[in-house]
Amino acid sequence: MTRILAVCIAVLATFAAHAQEAPRAKAAHDYLERLEAFGFSGALLVMHKGNVVLAEGYGLADRARNVPITADTLFDVGSIVKTFTATAIQQYVDSGRISLDDTLPKFFADVPEDKRAITLRQLLTHTAGLPLYTGDDYELIPREKMIAMAFAEKLRFEPGSRWGYCNSCYSLLGAILEDLSGKPYELVIHERLLVPAGLKQTGYVIPNFLGRNVARGYEGDRDDGTPLEKAWYGDGPSWSLRGNGGFLSSVRELGQWARALDTTNITSAAARARASQPVAETGRRDEKMAIGWLVTETPQGRMVSHSGGNGIFGTNLRRYLDRDVVVVFSTNNFRQNFSAENDVLTLLFGGTVPLPPKPQGRVDVERLAGRYTLASGRELELRLEGGQLALDPFSFIELTRPAAVIEDERAKQLLATAKAGFEQIAAGTFELLTQQLVPTATAEEEREFWTGWMQRAQERRGKFLGATPLWVVEARDQRHAYVLMQFEKSGTIVRWEQRPAGMFAHANPPRQFPDLYRFIPQSDRELVTWNPHLGTAATLRIDGDEILLGGVRGKRK
Repeated sequence: MTRILAVCIAVLATFAAHAQEAPRAKAAHDYLERLEAFGFSGALLVMHKGNVVLAEGYGLADRARNVPITADTLFDVGSIVKTFTATAIQQYVDSGRISLDDTLPKFFADVPEDKRAITLRQLLTHTAGLPLYTGDDYELIPREKMIAMAFAEKLRFEPGSRWGYCNSCYSLLGAILEDLSGKPYELVIHERLLVPAGLKQTGYVIPNFLGRNVARGYEGDRDDGTPLEKAWYGDGPSWSLRGNGGFLSSVRELGQWARALDTTNITSAAARARASQPVAETGRRDEKMAIGWLVTETPQGRMVSHSGGNGIFGTNLRRYLDRDVVVVFSTNNFRQNFSAENDVLTLLFGGTVPLPPKPQGRVDVERLAGRYTLASGRELELRLEGGQLALDPFSFIELTRPAAVIEDERAKQLLATAKAGFEQIAAGTFELLTQQLVPTATAEEEREFWTGWMQRAQERRGKFLGATPLWVVEARDQRHAYVLMQFEKSGTIVRWEQRPAGMFAHANPPRQFPDLYRFIPQSDRELVTWNPHLGTAATLRIDGDEILLGGVRGKRK
C-alpha cells in the first residue's frame, strides 16, 4: 500500500511539474519560419499563465500588395463567434431573465409542433436537431426569413437524442439576444463582452476596419478577397451567418478574449463550469460538447476549444485549463496550412516533428517554368507563383501517394464502390451513398450538400470528365478510398469513408495534399518541395531540358 501511494504521489508530482512548464514557443516559431518559405501564411499566439510568450505573423495577408501578416492582422474567425453568443446567453441565464431549459415558444411565435420542446440548452450544445444551415454564408437572408427557414425544415433527429453541428441554432440564439436586449446582435456582444474584455478590433462593422491589416483569403492561386468585400447588409452579414460566424478578429485579441473569460466578471463561476463540463457526445474520440465549447481530454489535461473556418480562413482557439496555456492559430489559406497547427502543438508541448529544409543557393526559376511531358505521356506544368516554382498537387499525385496503401480484396471492392458512388453524385443520383449512410447524417443533407458541391466545382473547374480510383488507407477503425474527380480545367480528390456505422463521402481534399507544391533552391541544379501534411520533402533535379521529380523523368515541351 505504501509503495502504491508513493507511485501515485510521484505521478502527480510529474504532472504538476509539466503543468508549470512554459510552452516551447521558440521551437514553434522556428518551424513556422521555415514553413513560410513553402507558402505558409498565418499567425500564432501562445500565452502561459496570462503572459504572452509568442505573438507572431508569417507569410502574406495580401499577396498582390506584399502585406505581411502580424499578430494583429484581422482574419475571418468563423464559428468562434459562437463562443461570444453562448457567453452572452449565459449572462442572461445568470441574471435570472431566462433559463437553459426555456423552450422556443418563449422567444418565437408560431413554432411548429415538432420543435416546440427544443430548449436553449439544446441550441447551445448542437443537440436541437435543427438544420445545419439556413443558407450560404453570403446569401443575403434577413432575420425573419432565417427563423422561418429554420422552423420549416424537417428535424434531423429527435431533439436531445444526439449531437449534430448546427449553425442555424446559433443564429436563433443571436435573434433571442436581440429580443432580450432590444439592441442589434453585434451591439449586444460589443457592449456586454468586447468592451469589458478590451477587444477593440473584433466584430462585424462596429470597429473601424478602414486602413487595418485585413487578411485576404486564398485557395491555391485564387484570391477569395476579404469578408468586407462580400455581400453584407449595412449592419453586418446575412442572418445565415450572424450569431454563428463571420467576426473579424486577430490572434492577439482572441488571446485577450480567452484570458478575460477566466479573469474578469464577464462570466460567473457557474457559467465557467457549464462551459467546461461535457453534456453531449460528439462522436469523436475524447471530445465532448459543453455549453458553447468543445471539451477534449488531451495529454496536456483538459482542453476547452472552438474552431472556425470556411475552407479559406481557419482559426482555432484552445485553452488548456490544467496548464493555464492558451494557443490561438489563424490562417488565410486553410487547405495549405491547417496541418501545421498539429505540428505547432507538438512542438509547444515538448515533442518533435520533421523540419522543412531551408533555402540554399539560387536557381533560375523563370527558365524552368513551363510544361513537361512525362515518360507516360502525361503532362505537368511547373508555373511561377510569387517568384517561386510551383506545381498543382493533383497533376502529379505520385508525390503524395501514402506509404501504407491497402491492396487486399476488400480495398479493391471499396475503390470500385467509391468510384461508382462519386460518378452517381456527379450525375445527380445518390443511391450508393444513401443506402448505407452513417446515422449522424441524413440522405436529404447529403443530396443538398453534394448537389451544391458539384455545381461550385464545375463553375470553377469546368465540365466533369470522370472519376479515377486511387488508393485505400486505414484510419483507426475506418477505411478511406481516395478518388480523383477530374474536370476540364483541373482535378480534386475526394474520399469515400467506410466506417463501422456506415458510409460517408468527404469533399475536403485528403489531408496529405497541400494546396500547391512550392519549390526552394538547394543548389544551382536542385530544388526541394515540402509537404506540410506528411512532413516529407521531394527533390526536383535539373538536367538541361529534362527534370527528375519523385523518380519520374520529364522533358520540356
